[in-house]
Amino acid sequence: MTGGIDFQTMPVPPARQGGPVGPAELTREGARRGQPVSANPAVDGTSFRQVLEERLAGSGRTAGPEGVRFSGHASQRLLAAGIAFGRPEMERLRSAIDRVGERGGRDALVLLGSVAMVVNVPSRTVVTVVPPDRRGEGVFTNIDSAVIA
Repeated sequence: MTGGIDFQTMPVPPARQGGPVGPAELTREGARRGQPVSANPAVDGTSFRQVLEERLAGSGRTAGPEGVRFSGHASQRLLAAGIAFGRPEMERLRSAIDRVGERGGRDALVLLGSVAMVVNVPSRTVVTVVPPDRRGEGVFTNIDSAVIA
């Protein structure tokens, strides 16, 4: 994996306040209630990567050759914005990456609903995520293709 954090071997530190944080606190509703938004739902040795992939894919399936990886930056953006993709969204993202790859795209802008993502197609890695409230000028550079998923 180039760039990003290797979540496979990264230990999950204990929660900073109030003990472990459950999945309800990882949602926008949890953040609105003033609860911490954390990626540490368990103290039983569950890795951050496992938790993140479960939240994003809805299935806990790890990213394989056909899967999708998220860079450290993209993962942080998803967590900060309270965005979680379910199985249908992950399938649409995988399909979009496949379609761009078949046409020779290397770095693509993928629009999935109201979320924009820049994806490195050969490595199947989401490099950055831009939620609708953070688009600014709406200018994306260093891409060679775009797909609406």
